[in-house]
Amino acid sequence: MIPGGEWDEEKQALRYKYKCWHCSNKIGILGKNTSNLNKHRTRCVGRFSAWETKCPGFGFPWPKRRQIASLASQLYYESKQAIIDEVWSLPPETTISAAIDCWTTKDQSESYMATVIQWINPSTYMFHKKLLCFDTMGGSHSGVQLAWKFWESLSERGMLRRLYSITGDNAANNRTMMGCLERKFNGISLTWPKDERFHRCACHVLNLVAQDFLAQMGQLTDEDYFFFDDYLAVHHAPIEDSEDEESPTMSDLNDTIAKLQKNAGIRLPKRRVRPLNQRNLETQDNSGDLQLINGNEPNNPGTHHDTYEPEPLSSANKSIVRALRDLCSHIRGSPKQRQAFIQARDKTRDPKLLPINIPMTRWNYFLLQMKRAESLRLLIQLYTSTPEGSRYELSNEIWSAIEFMHPILSLIEQSCNVFQSKAPTKHLVLPYYHVILKRLSHYAQVSPPTWHNACVAASSKLKKYYNYEMQNNDTLTATLLNPKYRKEIFKLKAEKAKKDATLDRNSSPDYQSEPDKLDILHHLDQAPMESTLDFSHSEEDEVLIYLQNLHPVGKGEHILEYWKRQIITGNFPTLGKIAFRYLSIPASSASVERVFSHSGKLKSPVRASLGSRTIAHLTCLKEWLNDDKPF
Repeated sequence: MIPGGEWDEEKQALRYKYKCWHCSNKIGILGKNTSNLNKHRTRCVGRFSAWETKCPGFGFPWPKRRQIASLASQLYYESKQAIIDEVWSLPPETTISAAIDCWTTKDQSESYMATVIQWINPSTYMFHKKLLCFDTMGGSHSGVQLAWKFWESLSERGMLRRLYSITGDNAANNRTMMGCLERKFNGISLTWPKDERFHRCACHVLNLVAQDFLAQMGQLTDEDYFFFDDYLAVHHAPIEDSEDEESPTMSDLNDTIAKLQKNAGIRLPKRRVRPLNQRNLETQDNSGDLQLINGNEPNNPGTHHDTYEPEPLSSANKSIVRALRDLCSHIRGSPKQRQAFIQARDKTRDPKLLPINIPMTRWNYFLLQMKRAESLRLLIQLYTSTPEGSRYELSNEIWSAIEFMHPILSLIEQSCNVFQSKAPTKHLVLPYYHVILKRLSHYAQVSPPTWHNACVAASSKLKKYYNYEMQNNDTLTATLLNPKYRKEIFKLKAEKAKKDATLDRNSSPDYQSEPDKLDILHHLDQAPMESTLDFSHSEEDEVLIYLQNLHPVGKGEHILEYWKRQIITGNFPTLGKIAFRYLSIPASSASVERVFSHSGKLKSPVRASLGSRTIAHLTCLKEWLNDDKPF
């Protein structure tokens, strides 16, 4: 503690003079301006002497304005080199897999490309996931530009020869990027087939499935795709299935938004219209024919968002999303309406909750809103029977549609939550796709025509990507190397799946026809890159013994624990190392989305003076210093 106070006040009319108790100097200020006092505190010799007397050893220099940024930059390069050294210390046959995505700040002044790498250390049997780089992007997000930036980042760190696969969203620029990388790898005499090494983010795929399902349910209109949101940054992610052409530029997006505003006859604040593109994932428990693992608890999306009071329409003229959203906005729109809803709540046994009013930018946000509405159904019906709430009444058709959509969207939500977990998940893609397809098929058979069409549309979309995964040897191998499934997932209509996948590949311009490689023995004979693994007859015997299920997985045993046990006991010493390569492939790019969420807090109007380089360094440091322990 500093002895005594620091100032002795002397008042002279409108001018104040303060006497420093440490050095007896008098400092004058005018009005309430205290900048002179602060300047003196940073230079007062007597003040520092008092600290030295009471706190022996006190003598650190007063930090300069750029000192923290300089220390952060120094710590960034030290942490960066530590990750490089950690990867270089891995055995030669150990490969890394990457998840990539791009992000643009809310004011569209800067854009970044993030790369998260994963690997399993065969020496410690631990699963590692780390942010490799968060680099600024100049110019457009074209596939060529992405390939150049990604190649530069890995080449700088000496990790090109360790790269095995890349996971990204469904945007066409990623397809272009993979083609450029394939040619670059061929230029350094490395085999890197783009169709095998590129994996579509499972969460993005399920998002497309959910959007097709909602669209066919007749509940999505043009207005439902936009929300007036002032807090979330613009994120480059496709809102449609764009396999044939690259994503639109931000100028095209702004033109579309301006046209929508003009046609709708609405006036919006500048930079507050945000496209439906980012989608978080929560959890809901549902059972399937195959055992599904539980996901993480849902993140609270918060309710501090701008709201609006919509023009009243009858429920018959609204989409389901619009009708439910308008009701929630009306109830949460003013204290008077909230109080009326609470008074109606006292007459029922419903939970003491209010409807959720959150931005309708994600399908799973609508699911949260729908769950809350179902739990308050009696209360909502009672409230909408009053004069002030009658214009927001939800018809029986809307309630029936909500009951029908709930289990389907909950299953998709649970699957997304599993794919974004921090454990290896690539081996779960095909089993989860299979369960969702089977559930959609069941609901399509027992549904009215409109709901039947929605299930068929969602099933068709998912079937397309299911066939892509069936044609990808890495996905097949990862699924086979899951001891809980092995060949079980392929016993159900395996021949039909192979036939459909072959027909789909032949009709797609992105694929070249090639011989069938569904046999795991054939695939394991082709070691990626310059692997030092030698596949001999003994390794083939390991595969045959493994597929015969002679060494079953223990109850509750994690897949990494299983392969660790098999390697230590000598049952599958080589196959276990192969399993680590395929199980480290990311099933989704959710880890990159988390980085974007953290960086969005750094790039805000409060910190507008931070440069792009400083933001990149601080984002990486936050991820590295708060990095979770290996799994």
